[in-house]
Amino acid sequence: MTVDIPVDQLMSYLPHRPPMVWVDRISSVGKEYKGLAGRCIVKLDSSALYVSNGKELRGSSAIEFTAQAFGYLKAAYQEIHNFNKPPTQTYLTGVRSCRAEFGDLDLSTIDELEVHISVLREILPVTYVRGEIVLPGTKKVIAEAEIQVYVD
Repeated sequence: MTVDIPVDQLMSYLPHRPPMVWVDRISSVGKEYKGLAGRCIVKLDSSALYVSNGKELRGSSAIEFTAQAFGYLKAAYQEIHNFNKPPTQTYLTGVRSCRAEFGDLDLSTIDELEVHISVLREILPVTYVRGEIVLPGTKKVIAEAEIQVYVD
């Protein structure tokens, strides 16, 4: 389902607070065969903590973009379906893989990224999540991460 939900409307669901909130809005959220899926938007800011030297995205930011996007998608899904029950505990418990090709990005010409999220497997309370960071308007994956998240 296509939506436009700013993450500041979902802050009660996650422990992050600015400047550690790196995802800006949810653009789609729904369920696929294996679980939650959707897209989030990150508005790039050269002064943000995920940028080195004011011009390079940190490779490790792919992990945090994925984790936050999954968390906010889960919150948006709960809000849309009136679950309204924030989790009591949420932890990133593992990184299965991460690959980032941010070296060629020119942050002066790119103002946002899309984070595509899909659930690989759920063994509750642990969920295995795949995130792909994509240049908007393209299908070019510039980073991907597989993480495991504990949600209770």
